[in-house]
Amino acid sequence: MIKITEALTLEHRLLLTVFEQVEKLLPEIETAEEVTRLARLVEGLLGDHADTEDNLVYITLDHALEHQGKLKQLHHEHHEINRFFKAAASAKRLSEARHLLEKALQASRDHFTSEERLVFPVIENVLQNETLAEMGDAWAQKQKAS
Repeated sequence: MIKITEALTLEHRLLLTVFEQVEKLLPEIETAEEVTRLARLVEGLLGDHADTEDNLVYITLDHALEHQGKLKQLHHEHHEINRFFKAAASAKRLSEARHLLEKALQASRDHFTSEERLVFPVIENVLQNETLAEMGDAWAQKQKAS
């Protein structure tokens, strides 16, 4: 069994690998449209990850996270990340699209670090190991269904 916090951390590692590959490709990209496709791809992957966080974890811990001021921060960070990806996808100039996609990737990295350092410990302190494992099982079932 895997705890939900472990599953989300694994997803972070996978997404970070995708970010690295995207950043390796960026200098070779010749049009803003290509950057748009990459931005939409990564945005889609992050959207699935964010849905898992929102629906499996944060909804359960809204009160605890709100009390500690973390919930508002998380929602703000998700909004900022989405804004950067949308801006990158709609940019008309190649240099601007690249820059915005790089900002989106960095904002996502910073968000993952914040979650792992500040939020996941709260989740593990508030919920029992059995609950964390059940949420991990729900995550695994969602992965199988995808």
